[in-house]
Amino acid sequence: MRLGRILRREWPAFLLPIIPLALFYRVLFSEWVFWQRDISLYWYPQVEAFVRVVAGGSLPLWNPYMSFGLPFLADPSCQVLYPFTWLNLVLRPDIFYKVYTLFHVTAAGLGLYLLVRRWGLGRLAAFTAGGAWMASGPLLVLVSHYHHLAGTAWLPWVLLALDAALASGTARSAVALGAVATGQVLAGSGDLCLMSAFVAAGYVIAFLAVGDRPVASRLRTIATVTLVACPSAALLSAAQWLPTLGILPSGQRLGLDAAVKMYWSLHPASLIDLWVPGLVSDLPFNAATRVSLFEAREPLFMWIYMGAAAAALVSLSAVLRWTRYTLFAASGLGFSILAALGRHTLLYPLLIRFTPLFLFRYPQKYVILAGFFWAMLVGLAIEGWARGRASGQRSRWLLGTTLGIVLSFVLLSASLWILRGPAVLLGAIEPTIDGVGRELVLTEAAYKCARAGSLAAGIALLAWLGSRRPARAVWTAAAAASLVLADLASVGWKINPAAPRELVRARPALLGNVAAGSRIWVSISKPPEWASQQVFRGPPGWTRQWCLSAGLRDVIWPPTGARWGLRGSYDGDFTGLAPPLLNNLTLIMKNGIGSPLGRRVLQMGGVDYVVGLDEWTVLDEAKEFASPFPEPIRVYRVPQAQAKAYVVHRVRVAAEPHSVELIGDASFDPATEIIIPPGSEESVAANPGQPDSLRELWRRADSIGLDVEAASPGYVVALESFYSGWRARIDGRATEIVRANILFQAVHVDVGRHTVVFEYRPSAVLWGGALSAASAILALTLWRRGRHASRLPPGVAAQ
Repeated sequence: MRLGRILRREWPAFLLPIIPLALFYRVLFSEWVFWQRDISLYWYPQVEAFVRVVAGGSLPLWNPYMSFGLPFLADPSCQVLYPFTWLNLVLRPDIFYKVYTLFHVTAAGLGLYLLVRRWGLGRLAAFTAGGAWMASGPLLVLVSHYHHLAGTAWLPWVLLALDAALASGTARSAVALGAVATGQVLAGSGDLCLMSAFVAAGYVIAFLAVGDRPVASRLRTIATVTLVACPSAALLSAAQWLPTLGILPSGQRLGLDAAVKMYWSLHPASLIDLWVPGLVSDLPFNAATRVSLFEAREPLFMWIYMGAAAAALVSLSAVLRWTRYTLFAASGLGFSILAALGRHTLLYPLLIRFTPLFLFRYPQKYVILAGFFWAMLVGLAIEGWARGRASGQRSRWLLGTTLGIVLSFVLLSASLWILRGPAVLLGAIEPTIDGVGRELVLTEAAYKCARAGSLAAGIALLAWLGSRRPARAVWTAAAAASLVLADLASVGWKINPAAPRELVRARPALLGNVAAGSRIWVSISKPPEWASQQVFRGPPGWTRQWCLSAGLRDVIWPPTGARWGLRGSYDGDFTGLAPPLLNNLTLIMKNGIGSPLGRRVLQMGGVDYVVGLDEWTVLDEAKEFASPFPEPIRVYRVPQAQAKAYVVHRVRVAAEPHSVELIGDASFDPATEIIIPPGSEESVAANPGQPDSLRELWRRADSIGLDVEAASPGYVVALESFYSGWRARIDGRATEIVRANILFQAVHVDVGRHTVVFEYRPSAVLWGGALSAASAILALTLWRRGRHASRLPPGVAAQ
C-alpha cells in the first residue's frame, strides 16, 4: 500500500530516466561506445589493470602497470572500494561504462527531484529541476570524467540526507547522513567531496539563520548532527582516506605550486558559454588568444551550457518574492561561479590558502556546482509560476517579463554584431583560416546567439501569456518547462559523441612483437601543437578525433599499456601522487631521446622496448608498424636492459639533486652499481669472480619472491617504485628497504643463499579497513536503536 501511494504521488520521478535514455540512445541501444578524454586514456587502462590484479589473486593495493608501479587502493580516483567497480569482473568495459553512466546521471536527477520535493515544490517543478540538472552541460560533460561523474551523482543525496537530519535532529538520521557521505568518498572524487562540504556548510548556515524553531533548539540540532554524522562518515570511509593520507607525503600534491592549483581557471569571457552553447569554447582562436582564454590548451570542460531558455526563466523569477531556498540556491550559484573563475578573482586564492582546496587542481570544476544550483533555481522559478504567485505580484511579474525581453534583445543584437565581422573577433581567429572559413565561423557563432535570443523571447512570451491569465498558470509553466528541457536536450545529446566499438576493442598491431609483461617507454618528441596540425588516417567514415584516439592507442600512449598487461616506466605523474623524482627522470628521458644518456636510463629502469614515432640510432634496429599518424610506429628493443630484479656489489652514496646528476656521469654503470641516499649504506664486497644467482620464485601485483645466492655482500634491487608501504623480508626476517637509483628498491644481503620477499602491505590499509568495519557495526547498531529513540514533537522539526 505504501509503495502504491509513493508511485501515485511521485510518478514523475519514474519518468526521469527517459532523459538520459534519450540523450544517450545512440550509445545505449547500439554497439557504439563512450570514449572521450579520460575514458579511453585513463579509465580503460585503470579498470583493465584492476581486473588483471584481482584475477591474478592479489588484493588491488598496488598497480604494477602504471609508471614503475603506483598505489591502487590509495588513489581515490581508481575507485577500488566503490561497489560499481567490481562489476568490471563480470562485464566488458564498454558495456559497464554504459550502465555506469546511465545509473549515475539518473541518480543525480532523481536526487535533486527528491530534494526539492522535500522543500515543498510541486511535481512539475521538481521534475523540471531534476531534468534540467540531468540535461545540463556541467553534468553531461562529466561522462568523460568518470570519478567526478560518480561524485556529482552523490551530491544531491548528501544534501537530501543533511536536510532530513536537520529536520529530525536524531542520531539515526545523522548516521544515515554519514553513510551517504561515505558513498561519495568511495566514488573517488576529492573535489566533489569538498564541494559537498561547502554546500553543506551553506545549508547549515541557512538552517540556523532562518526557521520557526528557537535558535537554541536549532543549535542543538546542528551540534547533534555534526557530532554524529562527521565521525560516522570519517570512520565508515577510513578504508579509503587513511591509505590516501598515507601516500600524500610521498607524492607532489602537498607541494603543488599555486599556478598549478589555479591552472584551467574559467576565463570571464567563457561565462557566455553558460547560456550560449559553445560560443567561446568552439571558436578557432589563434595561439595568443588560446593562451589568454584556456592557458594554451583546450578548455577542461568544452560544454558548460546551462540553457538560454532557463536564463530567461530565472531572470524572470528573480524579481519575485524570494524564499530561503531561492536565497540558498542563488548564493550557491554566485559562490560556484566565483570559484570557477579561479585566478581571475580574489576568492579562489584565498580558498586555497585557508581550506583543503590546496590539495586540488583546476578551478573550472566548480562549474559543476554552478549547474547544480542553477537547476534548483529553474525548479523554484517553475514552482512560483505554476502556483500563480505572479497574480499577487503583477508589477513584479511584468518587470521579470521585461528582463526576459531585454535578454532576448541583447542576444539577437549580438548575433547581428557578429555577422558584421568585428575586427576584435576576426583578430582573435586562427590566421590560417581563409575568408570562406571565417565567414562560416561567424555565421555559426551568430546562429548560436540568435538561437539563444529566440529561446529567451519564447519564455518571455509564455510569461506574458501567464500573467494575463493566472488561472492557466500551470499550463504556461508546463510549456516553459518543456521549452527549457528541450533546449538543454538539443545541446546535451551532442556533448558525448559516440564512437565505433572497434575504437576501444581493437588491439595494437605491435603487441605481437612485444612480450607480455614487458616494460615499455613511449617516445614522441613532437611539440604540443603537433596533433592539431596533422591529418590522421583511419577506416572510411571515421572522424579525425577517432583516428587520433586510435593512434594514441596503437602507440601505447601512457598509461594505456595497462590494458594489455604492459608495464609503464618514465611516464610522468598523472595524479600528483607519484614520487616527485619520477618527473625528474621523465624529463631526462624526454631531453635525451635518441642519445646514449637516454639509453643508459632505459637500461637502468629495465625498460624492454621503446615504442613511438622517434628514431633511435643507439638502440637495436626498429620494427615498423602502420599507424593513423603520418609516421609509422617504431618498436625498438633496448639492449642489455636490467632484469626486473638483480644483484650488485658496488654502491655510490649521494643525496638529491646530486643523485640525479650522477645518472649522467659516464662512469656510472647501472648494471654493476647503484646510487643510494646517505645513511642507508651497508657493507659491500667486490664480487670474487663467482657469479651471483637470482631466481624469481613468484611475481604478483603486490609481492615479489626471489631466491638469491650472493657470492659476496651486496644489494638485491627490485625495479618497482620506492614507496612507503613496501615491506621486505630476508629468510623470514624483516629488513629495511633503501631507495636505489632514485626510483627503485633495494635490500642488503650477506654472502650466501637467501629467500628475499618484497610485499606492498601499507599499515594504513589494515587500520582503515578495521576502522571502517568496526564503525559499520556501530552505525548499524545506532540505526536500529534509533527506531525507538524519541523524536522532536510533530511539527517542530518541519521548516
